[in-house]
Amino acid sequence: MSFLARLRRLVKAPDAATESPAPIYLDLRDRVIHTAPGAVGIVPSAEAPNVWGVLFEVALDKGSATIVALADGTTSLYTSGGGGTIGGGEHEHIATMSRKLVQLADAHFEAFPPAETLPLPTEGRSALVLLTYAGPRRVEDGSRTLAQGRGALSRVYMAAQDVLTHLRLEEESRRA
Repeated sequence: MSFLARLRRLVKAPDAATESPAPIYLDLRDRVIHTAPGAVGIVPSAEAPNVWGVLFEVALDKGSATIVALADGTTSLYTSGGGGTIGGGEHEHIATMSRKLVQLADAHFEAFPPAETLPLPTEGRSALVLLTYAGPRRVEDGSRTLAQGRGALSRVYMAAQDVLTHLRLEEESRRA
């Protein structure tokens, strides 16, 4: 199953009357973006001297999803309908994947321009947001371009997709 198909299964549509993301989604996203890394014990390391977190955001026809991966292994998935998974990093293999995603993103640090605003991507597009010690950086591209390996940052995209896959598998295992 493709990455976008997996997300479509996870994302509940926002309230049809407002078409706005659920307040809890926006609140959780905002909290991560505005967290001071030192306040949660995250400091620069040799493996990730610039980046302390990655948000991978995907817009779909009915809503959006944000995958959060932090340098300490914290991993979550928020969906615009108010659902998601918090605490994925409690599983060591997922925490390891999140740390590797942050390190890979740090290796591509210069390819991400600084971002003054962090809008959600538009339908059919994906955004990668680097949470850095000097402020956020962001790129947005077509989801298909990234998934097919044509985007300059496809490796970061694919690493984020791997985190999502393992979050989904862990959630399915927990429900079984």
